[in-house]
Amino acid sequence: VKLRLSPRPSRASWSQVYGVAMLGGIGFTMSLFIAALAFPADGLLNETAKVGILLGSALSAIVGLLFLRFVARPGGR
Repeated sequence: VKLRLSPRPSRASWSQVYGVAMLGGIGFTMSLFIAALAFPADGLLNETAKVGILLGSALSAIVGLLFLRFVARPGGR
């Protein structure tokens, strides 16, 4: 939107765009794949990375949903 590659949807506020961007942090499949490649021999580091990735994804989901629910009201600008 800032680079004018695409217009912001006319009915979406900036706070709604920001809330959806927070929900984008939920995707963790690629992070798990990279962690498995980074720590193939060390099970403890791999497990620690998985826990961190899953906690980060859960936190992103919770914060994004709360932000959209309480801050980014429909129709708000």
